[in-house]
Amino acid sequence: MKLAAKTTDELQKIHQEALEQYEDFKSLHLQLNMARGKPCAEQLDLALGVLEALHARSEFANSNGDDCRNYGVWNGLPEMRAIFSEMMDVPADQIILGNNSSLQMMFDCIAQGFTHGYSGCTPWARQEKVKFLCPAPGYDRHFAVTEYFGFEMIPVPMLKTGPDMDIIERLVAQVPKYRVVRVATSDGLEQSQVLSTGATRLTARELLREAHETRRRGFAEHRARAERHRNPLMERLSPDQYAALEKLRRSK
Repeated sequence: MKLAAKTTDELQKIHQEALEQYEDFKSLHLQLNMARGKPCAEQLDLALGVLEALHARSEFANSNGDDCRNYGVWNGLPEMRAIFSEMMDVPADQIILGNNSSLQMMFDCIAQGFTHGYSGCTPWARQEKVKFLCPAPGYDRHFAVTEYFGFEMIPVPMLKTGPDMDIIERLVAQVPKYRVVRVATSDGLEQSQVLSTGATRLTARELLREAHETRRRGFAEHRARAERHRNPLMERLSPDQYAALEKLRRSK
């Protein structure tokens, strides 16, 4: 139904029907939790055996000797990465486990590209227009992140075999030659399709390395800026003023 093609009377009728349907739902007095992805009680009970089995202090140590009750290592527990490595057929050193918020990790990666750029490219914030290919249907929180930074989102239909690679290939072919398309994927079909049109492949390890390098470079630039703008009070005092303050400090 295309609302833009409807007349005012037709729109008012649709609005009234929707309002009546909404009031009917309200009259049912339902108590619904609309949060998505929350495990049910039966699923939570699956972890009881693990929680009840740990008693001695030594049982909280992982294979690296780290105490799992404390702050974790930056890339996640090695035992969990080994489990996912087998499940996904990906080397464990290419897997990062970030607590329970992959969305936070994604936001951080996007924010670093926005402020500092990747692979020496101009930061996205200073580029004329940044576009993202978005599998649809996809995760609305991911779309919210790209929308927050003002990126143009181009929907790519999801098929049973994954994203529609014909559309991706066509879109990549439209990119001007002076632009660089980076594809972070481990899917062989996606790689062969996109690489054939001039895009460059970016492995998960390379993406992680670039993220760390971008963050390091950002910190270094921040420290250098701070050093340039330092204005220590002691350097502006005369010798007599400095001696008087030093005498006052020592007398306390």
